[in-house]
Amino acid sequence: MCSTQMERMFNTTRIPGIETDIVQHLTDRKHLIVYHKGRFFQVWLYTGGRHLLPSELETQFQRILNDKSEPQPGELKLAALTAGDRVPWARARIKYFSHGLNKVSLDAIESAAFFLTLDEEQQGYDPAKDNSLDIYAKSLLHGKCYDRWFDKSFTLISYPNGKMGVNIEHSWADAPIVGHMWEYVLATDCFHLGYTEEGHCKGDVNRALPCPTRLQWQISAE
Repeated sequence: MCSTQMERMFNTTRIPGIETDIVQHLTDRKHLIVYHKGRFFQVWLYTGGRHLLPSELETQFQRILNDKSEPQPGELKLAALTAGDRVPWARARIKYFSHGLNKVSLDAIESAAFFLTLDEEQQGYDPAKDNSLDIYAKSLLHGKCYDRWFDKSFTLISYPNGKMGVNIEHSWADAPIVGHMWEYVLATDCFHLGYTEEGHCKGDVNRALPCPTRLQWQISAE
């Protein structure tokens, strides 16, 4: 297993092409994109030269969950472009996303550290349902086909009951790379970070953090 694959874990996106796709890797990006109820939000991961604390990330995600705004026209199922055949997506990308607001927003997604979906449906093992793990697996594999950005190196998926999972784009690395990352995430969360008795992330919260910003789109009827 070549460890250079680990360098592409973050800030990496598969870019669709007419003849062939390319893997775009950027070295210095400091934001992630969050998808929730058909809206795309940009969240900065650094403040004052340091990484946001888990408690501060929790605050940012809660602000998104509290946001009651509606998706813009065409925004809800936009990510379905990354779920289908590559050539139609490549052509649509050139025609509709190479200028203006759409280019700015698409650049924000493709340059993000990774993609996070705050899912609306609970998942996990339910002894009362024989197929609960099947449904859980299908949610992680494809979701609704428009609530994962399949071109990103990985989409982190968080469910409202506290379960989590990850959807991986496979061209940039082999499976053990992400397996090692996931082991690290679980161990760090359990043995190092921890939570308060109320279930919140430990640590102070900087209430002056700028709120997450909505990505803007102009999606034509065509």
